[in-house]
Amino acid sequence: MNVDSERPKDAHTYFLSRIVFNINQRKKQEKLRYCSRVFEWNELLLSVIGLYPGKFSFARFYLNLAYFTAAMGLEYLDLVLSLGDFELVVLNLTENAAFTHIYAYTLSLWLGNREIGQLLGQVASDFAADYTDQEIATLRRYYFRARVFIEFLFVNLFTTASSYFMQPFTGQMDQILGYMRGSSANSSIVYQLPYRFHAFHRVDEPASYLWTSAAYAPFVLVTFFNQSSGECCLIALVYHVAAQMAVLASRIRAIEPGNDCTEQLANCLRRHARLLRMGQQINKVFSAMLLVHLTGIILLVCLVGYQLLWCLANGEYALLPSFVVWMCLLLVSLYVHCTVGETLITESDRLHGAYYDCRWNEMPPSTARWIVLAMARSSRTLTLNAGSFSTLSLATYTSSLKASLGYLSVFRTVMQSES
Repeated sequence: MNVDSERPKDAHTYFLSRIVFNINQRKKQEKLRYCSRVFEWNELLLSVIGLYPGKFSFARFYLNLAYFTAAMGLEYLDLVLSLGDFELVVLNLTENAAFTHIYAYTLSLWLGNREIGQLLGQVASDFAADYTDQEIATLRRYYFRARVFIEFLFVNLFTTASSYFMQPFTGQMDQILGYMRGSSANSSIVYQLPYRFHAFHRVDEPASYLWTSAAYAPFVLVTFFNQSSGECCLIALVYHVAAQMAVLASRIRAIEPGNDCTEQLANCLRRHARLLRMGQQINKVFSAMLLVHLTGIILLVCLVGYQLLWCLANGEYALLPSFVVWMCLLLVSLYVHCTVGETLITESDRLHGAYYDCRWNEMPPSTARWIVLAMARSSRTLTLNAGSFSTLSLATYTSSLKASLGYLSVFRTVMQSES
């Protein structure tokens, strides 16, 4: 009788424990969902331009690339034809440098599509792993930073792209709307196109002006989606590696001398080696893009700064908002990339220190030798490089700004002496 009465009690306890376990698992999955949403944004953005790994769309990508390539060809043609006029060259280069580094984003995502697919596959396996509540809190902290940076860049990118396109129309919207209603004189419209793309036809009357401007309008979305796809992919992948390194560092510090310490350490070393490979793959895919980005921003801060000073000196206050927004985007974008690189360096150094912090001197000699080798390997810091020339960090941010402002000072002095 006692045995029969105990069986339901044991079954009841078992089912209660399973319910609690399932509830805890769902809560953990919901918390990890917050982190994985960044990669859902990645999928959306890369799918729009046809470059999401495993779902490559030839039609979307090659249409996007053909339109972008044609626009860049017209931009470079305008630069060549403007070589005799210094002011026109400066205006062209201000656009050209921006569009060239966005074009580099597109090519990097295309050429590195296979590696990006492999990285996203490893990210998916990381999200399927088991984490403690403390480790999930660590992951959420890093992904919160990634989401803030990405959302801020989204807003800035779209605001800059749209405000620059609308720049020629803001001061003459009444005239344009009046012409469309048939109540405005043709001569009152200034035929300034949004971009410095060479036009093979004459733009000297309202119809051709509006149709040509309409043909340039998709370029706003092309530049936004191509740049935001590269930005989102880079930031999400680097912060994922940094977050996983932070979790791994806590696990290494938690290893206690005992019978299973060797197995725990072996798992940590395998995970460490995989994270190092991921970091090297990210560097391989994005280093050329980051080199173009860094040099482009140094040049653009100088050129956009000159445009701001010119507008103030000549009373062209209608042009100021778009250049101010553009300058903010340049400074924020450079800061984000340098902060992302600094985070990777910091977490790499902390992981190196975690091997020293664990109680390796109380472990078996064979296990301690593994830790010595891991210390030697982790002493080489994982970095985010702009080609083979520069490592992205906060020191790079300050040195890049100093270089840009130095060039701007020289540029302004030369222009004042010539005038």
